[in-house]
Amino acid sequence: MPSAQVLALAVRSATRAELEERQQLHLTPSTGVVDDHGTRPRRHLTILAQSQWQTVCQQLGRDLPWTIRRANMLVSGIEFDDEWNGKTLSIGDVKLLVHGELTPCFRMEEQVSGLHDQLLPDWRGGVHCEVLEEGEIRIGDRLEMVEGD
Repeated sequence: MPSAQVLALAVRSATRAELEERQQLHLTPSTGVVDDHGTRPRRHLTILAQSQWQTVCQQLGRDLPWTIRRANMLVSGIEFDDEWNGKTLSIGDVKLLVHGELTPCFRMEEQVSGLHDQLLPDWRGGVHCEVLEEGEIRIGDRLEMVEGD
């Protein structure tokens, strides 16, 4: 995997709340992202790839903030596809299991016309993960696939 790193982090405090960007996140296997509303098993953390988000923005002809996607993390240096499903990732102190593609919901269309459809192809909407090992993730941390997967 090329050099991948965390560019940005965010949480939302309540349903439909705006995302609040953070410098670091604390994650646990029991609760997922601490202080994030809506975290649930198999979807503790959501990750968006910067290059895929840029493709979405280009297709829409607009420069949109990544937080509109409502993901917890923006990363550079990688693109997601079906090969990521079932892989274990290490980011900072945290180990994560990728459970699959993060498919867009109707909220995307509410925010920007055409956004839902642009997120559908090629895993542009990102991935969702389960926390396997507790720890901190910080902006600048490297994202690595755990060997043996």
